[in-house]
Parts: sequence; structure tokens; C-alpha cells
Amino acid sequence: MAAKIRKAKIIIGVDIDEGRLKIAQSLGATACLDGSDLDIADQIRTICGGDGVDYAVDCTGVAAIIEKMIDALGTLGKAATIGAPAPGTKISVDVFSQLTKGRQYIGCNQGDSVPQQMIPYLIEQHFQGNFPIQKIVQTYSIEDFAVALEDMKSGKVIKPVLIWRR
Repeated sequence: MAAKIRKAKIIIGVDIDEGRLKIAQSLGATACLDGSDLDIADQIRTICGGDGVDYAVDCTGVAAIIEKMIDALGTLGKAATIGAPAPGTKISVDVFSQLTKGRQYIGCNQGDSVPQQMIPYLIEQHFQGNFPIQKIVQTYSIEDFAVALEDMKSGKVIKPVLIWRR
């Protein structure tokens, strides 16, 4: 959604769940790829005309996926992980490629934004129809937590939110 709001020409969704890829496509992805493919970085470079992506965001925190994301960066590409990996998680990076291509892998805390500015902006984008969060969020009663987990695992919902009621 953010890439579409920022008017990115090529938006590539990568996931291992077909349902999530369909959601990504409905939200603006111009290409959707199966993340379990071993040649995923090559596929991404092909879509981008050979060099790779300018920007990439990992939402998983999984080391192997982060490595593939970095490998898919083009010259001067920038990547960030927003999914929380386990403490102590390490990745392997081709330092020479990072050096010669000027690629960056950065940390990201709270979206690297100022909440007093970003939250009103996101609300405005939602009201304009550019940030349809209802397509990825579904609420569940706390009693239905097992259903929420199953829906998340199956790809039926991206972000289950549990509601406690008295």
C-alpha cells in the first residue's frame, strides 16, 4: 500500500502463501512471486530490467529471506527489515557486492517516522481510499484466538487483532 501511495512503478509482492499474494495484487502489487523459489532474486532482477530493486522491505524477520532481499537489491538499492527476528539472528552478506553496488541494509524503528505526522497522514490516506487497512486487518473476540491464529496461518487474514470485552 505504501509503495502504491508513493507511486512506485513496479511493486513486487513476495510470499509463500497464494492467498496473501492475491491480497498483495489487490492492494497494488504489479507482480507477485512465490518466495519459496530458489531463484527469487533473479526473477526480481528480471522484472526490474536486470539490475534489481531500488527499495525492499522484509516483514518476516527470517534470516534466509532477508539475505534474498538484499541479493535482489539493485545499484544503490536500500532494504529494511520491519519484521522482528529472534534476538541474535545473523545474516550472511556478500560484502564485495554491497561495496561495488553501494547497497544498504538498514534498521527500521517504528517505521522511521514521526508519529504525530505519520498517523494523521495514514488516516487521511485511508479516508481517500489509498490505505484500505480493512483488507488486511480482521478483528476477533479473545475467545476466538484459535480461529484468529488459524486464519493467519492459512493466509485468510494478514493481521488478526484480538479484542477483549467485558
